[in-house]
Amino acid sequence: MKALFLKDVLMLVKQKKTLLMMLILSLMYTMMDMGTFGVMFLGMMLMILATSTISYDEFDNGNAFLFSQPFTRKQYTIEKYLLAIGGSAVGSLLGAVLIYAGGLIRHGGEDIVTLLLTMAAGMVFFAIISSFMLPMMLKNGAEKGRNSAYILFGVIFIGTILGVKFLSENTKMSIEETISSMSPAVLILGVILLVVIVEVVSCIISIRFMEKREF
Repeated sequence: MKALFLKDVLMLVKQKKTLLMMLILSLMYTMMDMGTFGVMFLGMMLMILATSTISYDEFDNGNAFLFSQPFTRKQYTIEKYLLAIGGSAVGSLLGAVLIYAGGLIRHGGEDIVTLLLTMAAGMVFFAIISSFMLPMMLKNGAEKGRNSAYILFGVIFIGTILGVKFLSENTKMSIEETISSMSPAVLILGVILLVVIVEVVSCIISIRFMEKREF
């Protein structure tokens, strides 16, 4: 699996112009006092770049050669998940550092607690997005899979909004009271547990898709 990581990291490093452009845009958001967006932007972009390595693997029928190497499809799948999570974490952390540095230059500092909460929320959001994208990309190929994942995620997102909209006021108040009554530690642990479950289930599904694919 180390060789797979090295291959993908070297592949990402070669995209120097794209990475440089992302950093420039993030710095622009910092100077425009759009700190939250700057953190989310870098995290999202690096997560997308990490998943885009699937496209490079497929290029010119590359998978046929790639899977002749001494690693399993399960290892390949797990590596893609770890790469996506790692990419979003590195991007979010780098974005937070840039925003904090920009805050020191502009007005003497930023609220570090707010930055950390934004970074954590972003990583949760990106993990959920990748859990939808990766199974589709590994099952149907990078391009078709990415489009299918966006459609599925959009349907779920719109369905959630409509579901909340049609909930009764009493139900909404009951949910809000339940969340408010929970301690921050319990709430954080609950979110972490939910994300881990979603990622593990998604990874298991992706592994099954990969084991059935023919190259």
